Amino acid sequence: MFEPGRAPSVARNPPVVGPRRATTDDLLVAAGGGDVDAFGAFYDATAPMVLGVVERVLGRPRTERVVEEIYLVLWRDAPAFDPGVRSADAALLATVRRVLVRPVRAMVTVTRARRPGDGLRSGTGVRRRRAVGGDQGP
Repeated sequence: MFEPGRAPSVARNPPVVGPRRATTDDLLVAAGGGDVDAFGAFYDATAPMVLGVVERVLGRPRTERVVEEIYLVLWRDAPAFDPGVRSADAALLATVRRVLVRPVRAMVTVTRARRPGDGLRSGTGVRRRRAVGGDQGP
């Protein structure tokens, strides 16, 4: 309770465990035990969010393949899932990030390769600027 003139006490609140977290945690634990129906329910509960994130990052053409890879990794890793360490949602988002890194890096590399003289590849832009007299450094 707040009392004027006294600093409020800072008590740690227990983590909030809502119905969605308990459900996704339970489903991923069951999937780790080989329960295909539980994994299907986990997919149904989480796929709209995953599809949205992947489509926003990569665009529509590559979304389905990448989402498939995300859930294959989750299925493979489900037996090691421990809800005492992190939530199923955290495990899912970590997997989304891990799987998305490769295609995003590939997109960045292709984009950089298409821009000549941008100075981002092995110093080639620096050499070009010096060759045309744009940089009078030593």
